[in-house]
Parts: sequence; C-alpha cells; structure tokens
Amino acid sequence: MGRRGPAPAPTRLKLLKGTEPGRINTNEPKPLAGPVVKPDWLSPRASEEWDRVGPHLEHMRTLTGADEMALAVYCEAVARWRGLAEVVAKSPPVIQREGILVKNPAYSQIRDAAIEVRMYAREFGLTPSARAGIRVEHYHHDGADASRLLSG
Repeated sequence: MGRRGPAPAPTRLKLLKGTEPGRINTNEPKPLAGPVVKPDWLSPRASEEWDRVGPHLEHMRTLTGADEMALAVYCEAVARWRGLAEVVAKSPPVIQREGILVKNPAYSQIRDAAIEVRMYAREFGLTPSARAGIRVEHYHHDGADASRLLSG
C-alpha cells in the first residue's frame, strides 16, 4: 500500500512558508545545480506555456533541472486543456447518439485535463492556494536567470 494523505510539500516550499525547523527533512536529496532547459520536443502550445510560466518558477526558485520533465508534462497538460477548451466552446454539453441525449464526452475530457493541470500547478506553487502560506524574502532579481531558462 502506498502513502496515505496529501503529498508532502517540497522542502523548499516548507522553508519559504516558515515551517518549524523540526518538521523539515534536512537530509532530503538535492538536485544538481545547473540550468533548466526547455525540451525541444514540446508541442507548440506546451512550448508557449513553458515560456509563460518558466520565468515565474525561476523567480520563485521552485524549479530545478531535475524538474524539467514534470514541468514539460504540466505544459503538455495545459496544451491539451487549451485544445479541448476550443472544442467545448463550439460544442453543446449534451449531444444526441442513436436518438438518445447523452453528455458530450468533450466535457469529461476537459474536466480531466483541468484536474491534471491543477495537480501539476500545485506542485510548482502556481495556484493561489499553493502560495497562500508561502513567505519569501524579497531579493533583487534582474531577470538574467530567466533568460537561461528559455534556452533550448
């Protein structure tokens, strides 16, 4: 049986929230330092999302090179959601199949895509509720770090 309950918050977010030192895993594995590179295989819409959200994550310091794949999956989920949103905007919520009114399957698919997006957004602190308890020390950020994120 796997772990029960919500996933533990990342240590970096716990530190930013001001969690008691005794509740922080000081022996957590630490990713290698290095640039975060956008994969060249992302779909065009996913690449747009990476370019949109990547600098925010870099600025919040919640992204490392070890997170590239998770961010790529998040970006592809957003791309999928955007495509489905276009379909749903042009489709009725109920369709007729063999003379019977049934729920449009596009509505279920967009709901599932939204759940996936929200799950990954929480992992990176991209929702208001995920950031609600985070306290960060403000520091001067000139944007130079964000430029290396967008390479690739």
